[in-house]
Amino acid sequence: MSRVVSTQNLGTQRKRLSKSIVLAIREILKKQAFDSEVNEMVAYIVIALNAINVTIDAAIEPWEKRGYWVKADRFMLDWNWVIKLSSKLKTEFNNKNWDEIITVLIEIGMKFNSIQVSDKHRMGKPWVGALEEYELQELHLDD
Repeated sequence: MSRVVSTQNLGTQRKRLSKSIVLAIREILKKQAFDSEVNEMVAYIVIALNAINVTIDAAIEPWEKRGYWVKADRFMLDWNWVIKLSSKLKTEFNNKNWDEIITVLIEIGMKFNSIQVSDKHRMGKPWVGALEEYELQELHLDD
């Protein structure tokens, strides 16, 4: 059996997730009303932020094994906002507090202000089906 080689490293995954979050926030802010697609987008952002957090934990693990504590701590400090804002967004989304959701989305958008997403991107709509996945994750957490 041959070994599985991942073509995406953790940085690439973080970059793609970050771009998709920026795209989702951009689309939410264009909307005039909160509809089912906005629900999908917010659910996707929560899922994507959690996925980014997983890549952060995985990235610092090798550094800690080698004793690069300062590098690992600095990287963790640079990204510690992800889990905080993800948790805050999740709470407000579960409570359907749309005013606070918009505030948190703007805060997240400011963290990603250096990321550029072209109008001719090829990402499509990565949030399609995210609400179902979000609800499944919530069910598994309640067990």
